Amino acid sequence: MGETPAFLNDTFAFTMERAAKYGTVFRTHLFGNPTVVIADFLNYKKVFYGDHKLVQQQFPPSVPALLGPNSARPFLDDDFHRTMRRTLNPAFKPEALATYLPAVQEIVEGFLEDAERQGAVPLYPLVKNVTFEFASRLLLCIDLDDESRKHLPQRFTEMAAGLYSSMINLPGTTWHRARSARDYILAVLEEGTQTIAAQVRAGEQPERPSLFFQAVRMLHQDGDPLEPRSLAYQALGLFFGGHDTTAGGYSVLLAYLPQLPRVMQKLREEQQRVVAKHGTALTQAAMAEMPYATACVMEGLRLLGPVRVVFRVALKDFELNGKRIPKGTRVVVAVDAVHALDPSIATDASRASLLPPHMDRDNLEVSFVPERWLDEATKPTGIGSFGMGPHLCLGMPLYIAEAKALLAITARSYKLSLPNGRMQWERTFPQPVPTADTLLRVTRLAS
Repeated sequence: MGETPAFLNDTFAFTMERAAKYGTVFRTHLFGNPTVVIADFLNYKKVFYGDHKLVQQQFPPSVPALLGPNSARPFLDDDFHRTMRRTLNPAFKPEALATYLPAVQEIVEGFLEDAERQGAVPLYPLVKNVTFEFASRLLLCIDLDDESRKHLPQRFTEMAAGLYSSMINLPGTTWHRARSARDYILAVLEEGTQTIAAQVRAGEQPERPSLFFQAVRMLHQDGDPLEPRSLAYQALGLFFGGHDTTAGGYSVLLAYLPQLPRVMQKLREEQQRVVAKHGTALTQAAMAEMPYATACVMEGLRLLGPVRVVFRVALKDFELNGKRIPKGTRVVVAVDAVHALDPSIATDASRASLLPPHMDRDNLEVSFVPERWLDEATKPTGIGSFGMGPHLCLGMPLYIAEAKALLAITARSYKLSLPNGRMQWERTFPQPVPTADTLLRVTRLAS
């Protein structure tokens, strides 16, 4: 086990303590493997801009066991990866994102209206509902019956809890629940993917091609037989990335904003200007004039992003920060620590602290400062949650657009509050999940 329990218990504290002692590149032993942890942007960039040359994606065995044996193919097969990015990249260009905005606005408005009707409700299941709609309507476009729509968000939560768990398949264990949830999800998706497979085989073009349609078409052109279970796994991976992972990021924003009246007021003022100029529709032009909303999204990602650890494995011997990294060593980027030690933000005093003020989630008035993104002199180096280099996540622009829409419509018409006071986290690894008693109340503003 090595230091795995301490790492999983508090990844940020684990990394900051050891980085203070041994530097921002240090050795440990995690998940049964010799491991090097990276805790700074410079070395993160050195390694990840050399992806497929220095390092290669590697997950703990629990990840492919749940997401499917081919889930890692885009990370391991360089030719397939380049083809996939070339095929899917147009779906995330600004002109493509503009076509999604009417659906995004409709989903967000429906989500907030429904949340208002429910009163004070647990935050995370509420957020999972809106990310579920984003994923099912924008990424997959698979028809789902009401029963499936009701149960799938919770099943994804159960599956996600097992991604980095011990693979002990006994009733009552996290792993057993995760496998059961995965099997339920696959059964639901398998039926829906066959309609899309039939369209691809027939050379038909749907009215609005989804990201999943384009991925299936690429597989077909590559000679893939498009077997039902294989396609269900493909849909599972895409659904998970666009639904469960993003739920953590949206939870952070919706939990932090009720505690930040100054930030909410600035969001409202920005939206008043946008609506006065562009009307209420979230058009591409309107979204382009929301710099403060963009800054809030980026600040949420910086303070507590949906992806907190990135895994790779060394393909050959190389040196990093004066340390020799032998071939086969697992390389882990601790994203929170990378943000904490960002030279664009960190001062000499904060570097000496295990909890720098700009990372103190219990003091949001000090740590959550969107304005830092609006001035080149204070702008952070970047965001580590979406990867870097050849494997920078294609979906990042869509995530930002959805999150901006959520902030914009909330600021225009609603007030957020936490009836139980400050929120608590059930876990923050592999992504942030609030406790069941973290409640959110959405109240419509007086006209």
